[in-house]
Amino acid sequence: MKISLQQSALLQPLDSLTRRESQNLLFDLNRSYDSLIRLFENDYPEYYELKYDLRVSSVAEVQNKLKPHEAILEYFRGDSSLLVFGITNKLFEVMEIRNIDKVIEATSALINQMSESGLYAEDALDKFIKPAGFLYQTLLSPILNKIATDTTTSLIIVPDGELGYIPFSALITDPIEQAQGFRNLPYLIEQYNISQSYSATLTSKAKVISPRFSKKQFLGI
Repeated sequence: MKISLQQSALLQPLDSLTRRESQNLLFDLNRSYDSLIRLFENDYPEYYELKYDLRVSSVAEVQNKLKPHEAILEYFRGDSSLLVFGITNKLFEVMEIRNIDKVIEATSALINQMSESGLYAEDALDKFIKPAGFLYQTLLSPILNKIATDTTTSLIIVPDGELGYIPFSALITDPIEQAQGFRNLPYLIEQYNISQSYSATLTSKAKVISPRFSKKQFLGI
């Protein structure tokens, strides 16, 4: 904070004496900051790695950390499309998702429908199934078809932008001809344990991920 203030001050018109004092103070602050970073690096390496090490893990590094039953799906939102990176300990695939407007529309519809008022609407079930199924078929099914195997039981999802609002565990994996209620729907959580992370890099470094959800913990809606 103090460093930023001094940097901003030096951008303002100053007399020579005040400018020199600000430059000296900024120099001292930077030295103190560098000393603090070295302290973190030497005495608290895990904290340093999480907060200050900005290096991005390679795909190979991520794969080496993944267990045979795990898969990472990492999304990147562009202006007109999405990219999804699918990674297992042996496979790596990249796919482009073009209908981004429909994805955002379905995300909004699903969130609204899962609100308390939406769940008690007369046609709540149908309005839930449509976006929940569309989002699975668009965001997950194509990439899972390429990287998931019979041994894949855990998905680590790294969303981007609006995708962070999607309740992935509640997405619908199969077409529904005649639903008999929320509890009997084929949720994604029925097939995989689901967790979310901020990035594949943090996942590969075994940093904290959001709580995992398993089939036993999920009660439906």
